[in-house]
Amino acid sequence: MYLFGPNDAIYMPKQKNVETPNNLEGIKSDFITVASHQLRTPIAAIRWSLDTLLAGRAGKVSPKQIEVIKEAYQNNNFMVKVVNDLLRVSRIEEKGLNLLPQHINLEKLSKNLSKNTANLLPLTTVKFLKPPQTRPRPTWIPCRWRQ
Repeated sequence: MYLFGPNDAIYMPKQKNVETPNNLEGIKSDFITVASHQLRTPIAAIRWSLDTLLAGRAGKVSPKQIEVIKEAYQNNNFMVKVVNDLLRVSRIEEKGLNLLPQHINLEKLSKNLSKNTANLLPLTTVKFLKPPQTRPRPTWIPCRWRQ
């Protein structure tokens, strides 16, 4: 690239892009890690304040205020989970993933699933059917990850 023109004495070569894809991934991973750790402190402080209010150590709280505080507490717990998930993803990207296959009983899993979601089933068209007794019990290998 010429700064003035092709016949002028000053020549400025094209600058190479220093940011390579691997370097950008490292920068992104570092940013997520730092941001997640920085978010943990205010989230913990908010939780401590909400605990103080719910325990009544800051004075009497009306039932309506308790309801609002409990809602804020649930939202705070959600934020803790989000930050922890961000940190977990960052660690996985950085260190990789080790899978630990395990055999589980699908019939038992489906029974637990149907028991835990029984109150939601009337709202849907989903129906759980029992498998015939003549078939072998199915197994499935889920993968847990280890950090």
